[in-house]
Amino acid sequence: MEILARTYYFLYRDIPFFGSIGYFPNPELGWEGKKIFRDPSTKKFKIFFIGDSFTGGAGIKEKYMYYNVIKNNLDIETFVYGGGAYGTLQEYIALNKYLDYIKPNLVVLQVCDNDFINNSWELESRSFIYNDFMVRPYLIDERIEYRFPRAAAKLILFLSNSRFFYTLINRTDRFFKIAARKGLLRSVENDIQEKELNFANFKNAVGITDRIIAKIKSRTSGTPLIAFPVDTNQPYFEQFRMIFKKNNIEFIEGVAKTIRQQESRGVNLRLKNGHFNEVGNQICGQVLAEALKQFIKSSP
Repeated sequence: MEILARTYYFLYRDIPFFGSIGYFPNPELGWEGKKIFRDPSTKKFKIFFIGDSFTGGAGIKEKYMYYNVIKNNLDIETFVYGGGAYGTLQEYIALNKYLDYIKPNLVVLQVCDNDFINNSWELESRSFIYNDFMVRPYLIDERIEYRFPRAAAKLILFLSNSRFFYTLINRTDRFFKIAARKGLLRSVENDIQEKELNFANFKNAVGITDRIIAKIKSRTSGTPLIAFPVDTNQPYFEQFRMIFKKNNIEFIEGVAKTIRQQESRGVNLRLKNGHFNEVGNQICGQVLAEALKQFIKSSP
């Protein structure tokens, strides 16, 4: 009985009995990401990797993560912040929070095609595939606002205070997500694929993402910044390419293109959840290490 009581305390001590047991909330970021910080006073070349679940790990052991592949190939020190399901604004907030503490020699931003959807309340609230059903920050008319990405948000949030309704809503959302991925349910991703920039909400999301990237570039002023995508899906890949070119940020396309080439040959590089498996992380790390090697050599 005492063991059960202690287990309950450590698992749920910050959550009311009838509260939901989803992600632990963070008032700035929406929810906590994975943070791996080492000694910021090191004399080694310091790289701050920041991204979403592809940087967070999503089920992969730490030793196989792409940034550790890089660390094993280069004489560097790594600092990592990866938030599962994070949008670019959340990554900016994390960067803003930790940049002055780390004082990195280089910032590496990992991006993913669903960033455009997670950066836009209008898109995420209409998505069944990339809606994470959690309050997150959005850039609304140059203000940061915290919203729940669904119509009838207040009612859903109220019901989510109960573990029973939270579980019911979560399972219903999971069902819709599976149905949408199988093409049995139309989601906003279909409109993006069909209309691209002719879809006003997607065009607006591209503009929002551009403004967030500009904020990241401004915040890292004096610290080199590069970015890399983990996929080449269109129309997202081309929009990322244009955004980073506009903001004069080096965009390393090699990872996504090499992954796509290997997958076209039948090589399995992903887990069932779509994230890189050990081999995918190995390829990602090796491609990035080569690019970073040249960058580090040319750095003062």
